[in-house]
Amino acid sequence: MATIVPKTIPSKATPDEKHLFSVLKKLPKDCSVFYEPLINQRQPDFIVVSPRIGIMVIEAKGWSLDYIDTANHLTVQVKSKGRIEDRTNPAEQAKQYMFDTMNMLKNADKACVITNTTGSYRGNLKFPVGFAVAMSNLSRHEANNNKLSAVFQSQNYIFKDDIESLEKLTSGEIELFLKGKFTSKWKSPLMTDKQFKAITRLINPVIKIKPSSNATVNKPSKPDDQSANMPIGELLSSIKQPIEAASDGENHVEEYIPKDIYDTISQSFAQLLGNTKESRQNIAHHKQRVSYLKQQISVAELLISEQGALPQAMTQEDDANAIESTKKTVVKHDCQRIEAFATSMSQLVTDNKIDKALEAFDQMKLHAVTTRLRLEYIQELKQLLNEMEKQQVLESKVGHISRILNPNNAVDQPTKNMAIPA
Repeated sequence: MATIVPKTIPSKATPDEKHLFSVLKKLPKDCSVFYEPLINQRQPDFIVVSPRIGIMVIEAKGWSLDYIDTANHLTVQVKSKGRIEDRTNPAEQAKQYMFDTMNMLKNADKACVITNTTGSYRGNLKFPVGFAVAMSNLSRHEANNNKLSAVFQSQNYIFKDDIESLEKLTSGEIELFLKGKFTSKWKSPLMTDKQFKAITRLINPVIKIKPSSNATVNKPSKPDDQSANMPIGELLSSIKQPIEAASDGENHVEEYIPKDIYDTISQSFAQLLGNTKESRQNIAHHKQRVSYLKQQISVAELLISEQGALPQAMTQEDDANAIESTKKTVVKHDCQRIEAFATSMSQLVTDNKIDKALEAFDQMKLHAVTTRLRLEYIQELKQLLNEMEKQQVLESKVGHISRILNPNNAVDQPTKNMAIPA
């Protein structure tokens, strides 16, 4: 049986929600099913997380054929208390919940665990996210006979007879049925345990805090408070690390952090650490590019027999003078040589010396390639210097926070115990 949050469906749930709940809880035991989780201030009926098929948002409706008056892809007019009222098409509603869920997961701290960090899909989730609508009182036959299938498309809808069939299937067969409801058919890797826990904790965040009645932002806690004597590194680590809580809301790890301190800095500090890590990664990337471009420029210089033309300042990756030196080379040397070759080539063509003109053209191309490499070097070096300045600002902020949390241990070496992820 799947992990269900909450373990029993509330009494306020509608009959169609209770019916679907009884089916979804039969999913494999390594799946999690969430009833009405809070996503972007809204609550989809169900979210299913499976390490094999991904994430599925399901909206449950108990609408019968007699309840529906007219329908299109965006809205459905229903008969309610003798009146005709507009309702959002359930598929459109479920789709919006799906987008809310995707955005919440992609924009969360530590999202790099569940998103692609490189390539054309950078920033996108590593796993498919789909949506479906469960119509517990409308059969597929009724939908087809009344031409509702054009609006209630079978790809996204689970009809009454489908639900009745699912009640008789095994857990694996139910999961396979849900997989068929995904619009995207791309193959995703099996979720790791770390990825699965990250997703379930984001959908159902559970934080247990030990309140301290004596702790305030400006007044330290009493000596017997465990957080008062906690080393700064442990305190900051306890804030920045994901809280180890079971997806069903039980067996939480005690977090001995005064509530007022936690509420004040936890979110901003986690974001700060994320920015610091990203900045370090950018610095490493730009250093690699700078080194690569320097090598390419050296090769180009050898090809055009101009050894030593590379400015010496370019060997100092953190020296802003390298940028100005390279600019001077591009303006005063490279551009002049390219112009000279162009003039010579034009004259050679005029004199009908085509072979010589082609040789001049090849030489001009080599100089143009070198110029392009120099310009790319300038751009990469500028970005590297900007990232290094940004990193200094970020680390200064981290050190400032450490001094606020534990001034006695952080006066001389504010980041001594910091454990910022590399």
